[in-house]
Amino acid sequence: MITSTEKTTKDLIMNNSAAQKAFLQNIEQMKSDMKRMQSNLDNFMSMNPDDINWGDAGTAGHYAEQIKEVSNQMFNEGEYK
Repeated sequence: MITSTEKTTKDLIMNNSAAQKAFLQNIEQMKSDMKRMQSNLDNFMSMNPDDINWGDAGTAGHYAEQIKEVSNQMFNEGEYK
């Protein structure tokens, strides 16, 4: 007969295993996205540098702010200290 404590421990181990799998899947997704972004950034976001306007500069600024937000969260910086 399985005791309540044994069942809870087994459930916790299985839940932790599932969490670890999900965590690793998320890490791989982030790596893939970052690789794509780096490639696009290296290519001026697929734009001709001579055609860049203030709207494009604003869009790049918006992306930079979002990336900085994630970076601050990840490294406990900025408002996340």
